[in-house]
Amino acid sequence: MPVRRRWIAWPILLFLLVIPGCPAGDPEPTAPPADESSAPELDPCPDENAWLDALGRARKNDTVAEFTTQVVEREARCPGDWRPPWILGEIAYRGRAEDSLDRAHAHARRARELARDIENPVGIARSANRLGAIALRRQDYPASREAYVMALDNASLAGRDDLAAFYHNNFAGMLLESGEIASALEHLDRAIAGLRALEMDGSARRASYNRAIILKNTGSLTEAAEILDQVFTEATAIGDSRWRDRICVARADLHRSLEQFEESERWFALVGSDHPKVSTAARLGQGRSRLATGRYDEAIELLRSVDVEGADLPDQTLARIFLGEALFRGGGRDEAISVLSDVVAETETGGIPEHRWLSRALLSKAILAGDGGDAGVDDLLRDALHILESQADGLDPRRSGLGYLRERTEPFADLAARLAEQAQHEELLGVMEQAHARSLRRFTEQEGRRIPAATSLAILRRSLKPHEVLLSFLIGTDRGAALLVHRDEVRSRAIPGWSTLRPLTTRYRNALRRPLLVREAQQRPMQDLDRDIGVGVELYQLLLGDLTSSVEKAERWYVVADQDLNLVPFAALPTGTTGGVPTFVAEQHEVARLPLAGAIPRTHETHAPVLLAGDPRFSAGADFTRLPLAQRELTTLRTLWGETEPETLWADQFTRDRLDRLDLGRFGTLHFATHALASSSDPRRCAVLLSDGDRWTVPEIARLDLDGSLVILSACQTGEGEIVPGEGVVGLTWAFLQAGASGVTASLWSVEDTSTEMLMTAYHRGLRDDGDAVRALALARRHVSATQPHPAYWAPFVVVLRPQD
Repeated sequence: MPVRRRWIAWPILLFLLVIPGCPAGDPEPTAPPADESSAPELDPCPDENAWLDALGRARKNDTVAEFTTQVVEREARCPGDWRPPWILGEIAYRGRAEDSLDRAHAHARRARELARDIENPVGIARSANRLGAIALRRQDYPASREAYVMALDNASLAGRDDLAAFYHNNFAGMLLESGEIASALEHLDRAIAGLRALEMDGSARRASYNRAIILKNTGSLTEAAEILDQVFTEATAIGDSRWRDRICVARADLHRSLEQFEESERWFALVGSDHPKVSTAARLGQGRSRLATGRYDEAIELLRSVDVEGADLPDQTLARIFLGEALFRGGGRDEAISVLSDVVAETETGGIPEHRWLSRALLSKAILAGDGGDAGVDDLLRDALHILESQADGLDPRRSGLGYLRERTEPFADLAARLAEQAQHEELLGVMEQAHARSLRRFTEQEGRRIPAATSLAILRRSLKPHEVLLSFLIGTDRGAALLVHRDEVRSRAIPGWSTLRPLTTRYRNALRRPLLVREAQQRPMQDLDRDIGVGVELYQLLLGDLTSSVEKAERWYVVADQDLNLVPFAALPTGTTGGVPTFVAEQHEVARLPLAGAIPRTHETHAPVLLAGDPRFSAGADFTRLPLAQRELTTLRTLWGETEPETLWADQFTRDRLDRLDLGRFGTLHFATHALASSSDPRRCAVLLSDGDRWTVPEIARLDLDGSLVILSACQTGEGEIVPGEGVVGLTWAFLQAGASGVTASLWSVEDTSTEMLMTAYHRGLRDDGDAVRALALARRHVSATQPHPAYWAPFVVVLRPQD
């Protein structure tokens, strides 16, 4: 079977990002009159606009050679003028001769010197912009940065907002290639705003396209698709076929990222351009689609065909990287290692960071795929991690940063598996913690908050009681790792990857939910579960294997799950069967979750005062209806907590205004009985539903100051959100923990009202009488399972705790 992986790289952006900087209007040169076929005539010392217009006409009429002769002649007539060498640099930059770039550099430097001599900021800006582009093509990022900063400074000094807008766009290309993604997006935003203010629609359209490509490659696919669709419509309307084809390639690549391969092929089929850069990008994208669907021979042929003449160096390098993957997936491991080793060697001291980490990650996979030695693999993976972390600096995980981090966890999982095999436990914990907290740490830093610092095995072991263990998982496509920490021992093992585990987790989770969805399963739930109980046992054994002898001795488990494991309650995993009856983890063990490995928290001895909120009311015709048993649940809990005088906020009072006026941090327990919205594609869309359909969103919740409150979300699918490899579910639970909650109790699927009311009553009774949230939930599960033994009714609620500082 093909191994589908959404490796992310920059396949079609770089050659599109640098657009000509024109003084006014669109960046495209003015079209010549229909009857004009000779080289354009120039005044003795034309201004810069005339130079650009003349160059545009010469390119259109294929008379660049004659025009160049004129420029050389005019250079002698305009002594000390920066414009002739500048335009000669523009001509050489577009040339295909072997020395074109060197000549372009020499001309641009001469133009800049002349402009400096006469203190002409426009000349300095224009020549510096070209020097920046030349350095970028040479991958000399420090020189490119210096030149672009000079171009921007002088454009500002000259009061040329048009040039500044173009140069922000161009500078973004350099920042992107050098791995400074957040800064690239910032400069593109400034470019787009400037171009729109100047009503330069064509240029704004191209800059918007560039922004969409960055968003696509950082995983913000929905936002990227919206921009691409808009630009596609505009390009089609004005008959701009080349840009239309570029957008088709980008749209096809976006659908490939979503594993929508038929739709991807449909967009590729719309590409009609024979322009070398466009056709090269199309072949590169089609090769990656064939690779993702296991058509390795076709992928190899397409990737080999990427034209060395037509492709920029970044595209050539990217094609070689994915050729390496296609070769080792298709059985040509030796050639794959050779191809990828060459790329690694070429990028040893520089190059595009995406290419550097990706080549190292894939080379390590190619080496590990065989039976030979694995020398150097660990260092390759450590290098890849270092590059990835430096690239992610500054990204906002609430937006494009989340997608970026989501798509780049494979090297973490591969290195974790290697360290688990070698019993390198301290480094293994560090790699796992690094992966588990990549988004969370960045988010809290940007919000001015903090989460517990990275921990050590010594701290973890001291924080555990003798009857407790911590289990941490990190899983990639091909392999993963499990780490067990006990007060008296630390153990680890390599485990299978998602290519093996995902079918099992999906099938078993579906089996757990079936009585809530299918009438036949509802009538005979345990008999229905029998057909999939073996799947659950297999999953349990693959995850824990030889660790079971240690973990099953412990009364309480703290689990740091990964990806889809977050959607399967560990309490509902079957450890085996006795006489045909399954034995679930919950029968003998208490289970809690942590978002990352850290010192084990201890919940408050008292959870009062209590806020009981929910039972929202909706206007007629609203998308949501009143929860049938929410009021009864809240009334029961008010009676149960009666002596502590709980505060209530329900029905028409359950509004944003009332919530904003409360000091939520003073409550020991916050209980919300309401609808919740879950989004598996965008965590910002997750929300708690208030009266009149108002939504309390993830960003709003994360800004609260809860000061150690326990939050209970008695609603549907409150534990769902964005599945982030290494970090689990980014959604409502994540938001409340960021706000300072000591723990969050949430559900993993739509819950059944009667069993929810029963479980919540038992849970609150345990909180009131004992104070230990983990024990209280474990006892509540057992209470419900005594009358409703199927896990659909007692397993969906999990408690996620915030590690101690």
